[in-house]
Amino acid sequence: MFRNMPRQTFGKVQSKLFPQYFALTTGATLVLVAGAVAASAPPTTLATLGLAAAFNVLNWLAIEPIATRESGWHPGSGWRGQALGPHPCAWCACPSIMHAWLQH
Repeated sequence: MFRNMPRQTFGKVQSKLFPQYFALTTGATLVLVAGAVAASAPPTTLATLGLAAAFNVLNWLAIEPIATRESGWHPGSGWRGQALGPHPCAWCACPSIMHAWLQH
C-alpha cells in the first residue's frame, strides 16, 4: 500500500488504520490465550500465546505510536515534511522482526 500512494496520504492512513489493526490483533490474541487457558492447554502453548500477546501489546501501545510519529505524520497537526528516504524510521521494522521471530 505505501508504495502506491503519496507519503502524506499513507501517513494519514497509517495514523488512523494501524492503531485499530493492532488493537484488533491484540484482542484476537487475548481471546486465544483465554481459550487455551479454558481448554487446559500445555504450558508451552500458553507460554507461546502469552509471548505473542505481550508482543502485540508492545507493538500496539509503544512501537506503533513511535513509528507513526517518526514517519512524519502527526495526528492533529498533519504532515511535517521530512527528507524522503527509502525507510522513514528504524521502528517500522520492529513488528516484522517480532513476527518473524515468533514464526520460528
